[in-house]
Amino acid sequence: MNRMTRRALGRLAGASLFSGAAFQTLGAKQRPNVIIILADDQGYGDISAHGHPEIKTPQLDRLRGESVRFTDFHSSPMCTPTRAQLLTGRNALTTRAMNVSSGRTLLRRDLPVLAETFRDNGYRTGIFGKWHLGDTYPYRPEDRGFEETVWYPSSHIGSVPDAWNNDYFNDAYRHNGHLQRYRGYSGDVFIDEAMRWIGARGRAGSPFFCYIPLNVAHAPLFVPPEFIEPYKHLPANVARYSAMIANIDHNVGRVDEMLRKSGLHENTLLIYMSDNGATRATLRYTAGMKGTKTELYEGGHRVPCFVRWTGGGVQGGRDISDLTQMQDIFPTLIDSCALTRPQGFQTDGVSLAAVLQNRAKQLPDRTAVVQFSRMPREGVSARPSKNDAAVMWKTWRLIGGKELYNIAEDPGQEKNVFDRNPEIVARLQKHYDEWWSRVEPQLDSFVPVVVGSNRENPVSVSACEWADVFLDQGAQVRKGERKNGVWHLEVAQPGDYEIALRRWPRDCDAAIAAGIPPHTAEDGRYPAGVALPIAKARLKAGTFDRTVDVGPDDREALFHMRLPAGPVQMQSWFLDASGQPLLGAYYAYVERKSGPIASEPVRVLFDTDIMGDVDDVGAVAVLHALTSRDEARILAMGVSSLHPSSPLCLDALNTYFKRPSIPIGVNKGDGFLRDSKYAEEIAARWPHSLKSAEHAPDAVDLYRRILAAQPDRSVVLISVGQLTNMSNLLKTKGDRHSPLDGAGLIRQKIRLWVCMGAQFPTGREANIWHHAAPAEHAIANWPTRIVFSGWEVGVDVLTGGKTAALSADSPVRRAYELYNGAKPHKSWDQTAVLYGVRCAEQDRGLWTLSSPGVCVIDKDGRNTWQDDPGGLHQYLIARMAPRQIGSLIEDLMLQPPRAAKL
Repeated sequence: MNRMTRRALGRLAGASLFSGAAFQTLGAKQRPNVIIILADDQGYGDISAHGHPEIKTPQLDRLRGESVRFTDFHSSPMCTPTRAQLLTGRNALTTRAMNVSSGRTLLRRDLPVLAETFRDNGYRTGIFGKWHLGDTYPYRPEDRGFEETVWYPSSHIGSVPDAWNNDYFNDAYRHNGHLQRYRGYSGDVFIDEAMRWIGARGRAGSPFFCYIPLNVAHAPLFVPPEFIEPYKHLPANVARYSAMIANIDHNVGRVDEMLRKSGLHENTLLIYMSDNGATRATLRYTAGMKGTKTELYEGGHRVPCFVRWTGGGVQGGRDISDLTQMQDIFPTLIDSCALTRPQGFQTDGVSLAAVLQNRAKQLPDRTAVVQFSRMPREGVSARPSKNDAAVMWKTWRLIGGKELYNIAEDPGQEKNVFDRNPEIVARLQKHYDEWWSRVEPQLDSFVPVVVGSNRENPVSVSACEWADVFLDQGAQVRKGERKNGVWHLEVAQPGDYEIALRRWPRDCDAAIAAGIPPHTAEDGRYPAGVALPIAKARLKAGTFDRTVDVGPDDREALFHMRLPAGPVQMQSWFLDASGQPLLGAYYAYVERKSGPIASEPVRVLFDTDIMGDVDDVGAVAVLHALTSRDEARILAMGVSSLHPSSPLCLDALNTYFKRPSIPIGVNKGDGFLRDSKYAEEIAARWPHSLKSAEHAPDAVDLYRRILAAQPDRSVVLISVGQLTNMSNLLKTKGDRHSPLDGAGLIRQKIRLWVCMGAQFPTGREANIWHHAAPAEHAIANWPTRIVFSGWEVGVDVLTGGKTAALSADSPVRRAYELYNGAKPHKSWDQTAVLYGVRCAEQDRGLWTLSSPGVCVIDKDGRNTWQDDPGGLHQYLIARMAPRQIGSLIEDLMLQPPRAAKL
């Protein structure tokens, strides 16, 4: 047994299965599933059990009866800041996502997010509905820990960046990075997709975190007629809003029924909330409270919060009247689900787990602040100002620094008792002043929109991100509102950029100056878009400043410039024929056309068996595509198998991809041999310079020569076959290339080995058991980091089905035809290549890493995992949905040959 294994076993003996003491005290047999349903713009009173005289909500009433009810629970009075609080556990101003638009919706990248925490603790994660914390990379839900994503951008369906003419019926939403059209009413679609995903997770036995931020009951008030019928006697807006609440109620009942029928009900922690109070236009019943959405009075931010967890010891049917806030949910779920806290985690909330379970009678005394960014308009700035807040302590509310109410005696906040309670005022003001001093320094900096990234290029930037200018409604675009603003950008990579300015989005395809017809929806109508006398377009970005003419048929105005990496402010203007500015471009499409993708390509040694499975061929294609993009530099390739056609097939692939000079080494000793469905024909039909396997150098000698010439700690080794060559390299002694022995040379030159092999946490995978003794030797004695891309990582990532679209002279296409008729196939080897080149350099949201440990191989090739904080081994854990990873890999596999630096 090697040194690492003994150390790991010693530590494993004292380890417990779960680290969270809270989980043990909750008494649950297994970690709970978690569902959060967040209604949009539903007021506290808009539930029949809360006294509403007209709205009927039998399903919500039932859920309420089975839940713990937090009756003094507070959000922000606006959509985005509430979501930021929920998902980070921080106050809204700290997150800098504090407004519904105006360049203040993007969530800070350095804050841990709830979905990331669940994912990193082994949960599957999904979002279905409204995100509203950033529409582009790296702010999208798929960038922040959600694996399955069905969502729409900005504040509401029909917003500026939303798919054009989305109208609540049969709309197009973003599904795992692609726009996809769904049949049905929006409020039903998100529930349908969530239930489909929950059901799959339940059948797989995977714990899950499902976030369902509904789009209803947010305007525009479009709703199916069957829900309106019971409320037709009410004023039009109220009737439609009430119908939307009825739709919410119906869908909550559907989710609950599914949980009961599937056996998930007992161990699912379900939370139901709203993001803020109702709007003034829809107000009918206030539950005795003053204020609506965007207001600091109680009705603007006191919202329902029901928590049900039948199997977790949470006794329902009771009220908790302690002062609570949206940012309490994150720490509560950490404790309830025994989650390991993310590194650097801080919270402005408190855990409610103890009062939920009746292990504590009440929460500690606390003072809380509600503050957000106002909608900018004449005389009102989007920059938050001091004292524009509600400060809450027990039953006291200090509003705007000038009004004081005791809601126990005055729930409607009608009697300002500011002058009669100086001690209360002083106490609350002192707390606020200290709080403000911490958040105020951040308020003048904007979280930038990132452009030029490998993860999203081009990027669509909309008027929603104009700094401190409000324009986020599709209706505003149709009206041609004459507003303008500055975009705060971060250029991810230097290069040549093309920027297209548009009045209408690309999916509208109308001329810049033209009007457009109205749009009639199933339930409602969008007005016609007005024509404007636009004759010129101007763009300023950093030192670039240029004006171009706009013709009557021009859809967009194009600008080309070179941008350095880093922050830049950009502004656009549409002007009339005399040069007078009319408005800014509502849409800018920013695309990096050329430039380096990485400051230094990853130096790769690639080792393959390229004999049995066809994913080796796919991996070679991916590696060449990344090399063509200057992301990788292929130093050499080695073949571990003993099949005589394997090195010839590999050389033919390299020649096809216009890199015939890549050196190839072969295993000259003991090894593994199996039949191949493609290697012989590829070697026979496609040109290559290698005459035979015997004419190739020994892989170990080639590796030593190549490594000796590289900078220290610069090489990534990627292996996708048996580990014979790595074992033999370890056994070498000093030679003409380097005086160091194998372990010493590896330690000096190889910073990471990415190994497609093993199955985690335990299993028996072919690359290991086909030649078990070398695998055990190589893994146990390797002196630098190893990241395993295990069997489970690639088994659900299907690629190759599109290779039939390649030209007939493609050996990649032919290999897949010979192997399985060009049907989609598992992508074990491609995942290892993609991680080794891209994700080892930076986090791209595809996978996360296990905690450090040791992978131990027994004599039969079975692997087991042992946690060890000092271990050099880690394995990949999927973060992104397999279909999304597969799409990314297949795009690379289909790239045509293009010569580039080796």
